[in-house]
Amino acid sequence: MEERNGADLSLKVAGQEVNVKNVKSLNTLVTILTFVVVVLIGYALYTHTQDAREHAKVFTEAVKEQTNAMREQTTVMREQTCVMAHKDAEWCRRFAR
Repeated sequence: MEERNGADLSLKVAGQEVNVKNVKSLNTLVTILTFVVVVLIGYALYTHTQDAREHAKVFTEAVKEQTNAMREQTTVMREQTCVMAHKDAEWCRRFAR
């Protein structure tokens, strides 16, 4: 005859029935549940890290583009100021750059 040391456990989770036979202790269930939670948290952190890395690259490119636009704008402003003062456009272009 078969000797049983544990209990049968039947759970209904999200409309699905889960049957666990011969559970020796509640500690076993808690260990399995903890393992599943740790794996899920690890996966969430991994995907968050990937998203953060991607967003950082996009942000860096945007800042670089903005910096280049500001440099160009500064050059144009210098050139305009020089032309207004000296009326020599070619000299001012060379001076502004």
